Amino acid sequence: MGTTSLNHPTYGFRLCKVIYSQKEQKQILNKLLEAVTVSLKRNTEGMNFDSATFLTNAHAQVFEEEVKRYAAFFKHPSFYEEQEWRLVYFPTEKTYSNQIKFRSSSLGIIPFVEIGMRGDKDNDHERILPIISIKIGPTVDSSLARKALEMVVNNRYPNLEISYSTIPLR
Repeated sequence: MGTTSLNHPTYGFRLCKVIYSQKEQKQILNKLLEAVTVSLKRNTEGMNFDSATFLTNAHAQVFEEEVKRYAAFFKHPSFYEEQEWRLVYFPTEKTYSNQIKFRSSSLGIIPFVEIGMRGDKDNDHERILPIISIKIGPTVDSSLARKALEMVVNNRYPNLEISYSTIPLR
């Protein structure tokens, strides 16, 4: 999917290439831990125990949230050949608490947020997304997939470029 600005915080999306290298994953996490540690040391110097404990907990929470964000783009090295990109939606606190839904699957209960393409509301996830192109992946009936896609996006994306993947289905 081609976009103009999905990494913009307004949309809550982040488009990144998956990181398969465990060495690179560790480097990212170590840099994050180092940044949090340096900030914590600098900000707690000379504080009393209670204030320092409060700030330590706040830093731990920031670290945890950042690790969760990065984890969405980490994958085991055995999947390297996929060369995957992921578009991940990080809902705002308001969206997450008020509009989260659930569905069942064979793996259990799955939380999700519906992302509309209406563009006529002020909710983060209902603004029109800055999509400029979509590539249809391998499928049994690519023309049917294209027609279905056109039906979904027809009114909001009149200039959307739709193309087909050259990867065979099997």
